[in-house]
Amino acid sequence: MTAALTSQLDSAAIQANRSEPYARHECSGAKAVDQIRLRLGVINAEIECSIDGLADEYAELYGGYDAHGGDAMVSVRVGRGRSRYTMGRRFVVSGSEGRMFSVRRIEEVLPHVEWALNWEVVRRMDDFLQLHAGVMERDGVGVVFPAAPGSGKTTLCAGLLSRGWRFLSDEFALIDGEGMIHPYPKALCIKEGSFEVMEHLGLPMVQPRRYRKGKKGRVAYVNPRVAGDDSLGRKCRLGHVVFPKFEQGATPRLRSLTRGETGFELAQLSFNLRKKGNEGMTMLMGALQGADCHRLESGDIDRTCDLIEKSLLG
Repeated sequence: MTAALTSQLDSAAIQANRSEPYARHECSGAKAVDQIRLRLGVINAEIECSIDGLADEYAELYGGYDAHGGDAMVSVRVGRGRSRYTMGRRFVVSGSEGRMFSVRRIEEVLPHVEWALNWEVVRRMDDFLQLHAGVMERDGVGVVFPAAPGSGKTTLCAGLLSRGWRFLSDEFALIDGEGMIHPYPKALCIKEGSFEVMEHLGLPMVQPRRYRKGKKGRVAYVNPRVAGDDSLGRKCRLGHVVFPKFEQGATPRLRSLTRGETGFELAQLSFNLRKKGNEGMTMLMGALQGADCHRLESGDIDRTCDLIEKSLLG
């Protein structure tokens, strides 16, 4: 896993009135605890929290998503605690291996819960080859946008989402042994510099300008379902791999890559390829069979999306 990736790692519809998928029980005979159950594509996620208001924020963030009715595949707990070093009061986010994050301000909690869920996917979903990438789908064909942080993949996914593409993920390309990509449609985390772009695209942000996420600073979130009832993608084959790199003012252009070049670069953007060894390399190269591979220099979001649609959809 590269240093950049390490630094980066965030059946009833959700309603704000605490109907499913929320359950509430008493913890230690005192504080009520919310259990939030979300079906995030192929992942059943569960959040247990004792922070007032967090469940309501998730009701907005994932409005229209389903609750899962089975066992949780990944789970996160969040509550109040103390700093290990200063003993000051903190909000503590924990996963399967204990404490993950400790933050001081309430506006930092939700982004770190989202971050913790991503890390739990890395830790626990080893059946899949995991690539750090955005994934969009059109007409049953998946397009993977692998990229290190800061490459513009989130904005690119949002631009295509606004044009009717289906959203699978802005976090992972989860690839199975048959080369198929599975959805993990987390809410899109938008950095402050892209707030105006979301407004331009007509994608309303949930609780805009409220949250803070580490070095990213102020962030907001977009629920991908705001683009329509059919905005979430399903399992699909890999048709294209596009490595995006945003350059302010650049003229958008695509350059073809060989599958060998693509495989080498994807290996640097995988969370578990080294752990999976030969099996992982076989999964990676198998998924690339039949895929067209490109490097994208992106600029203006409208012109970039025009180029993608013209070049990839023909």
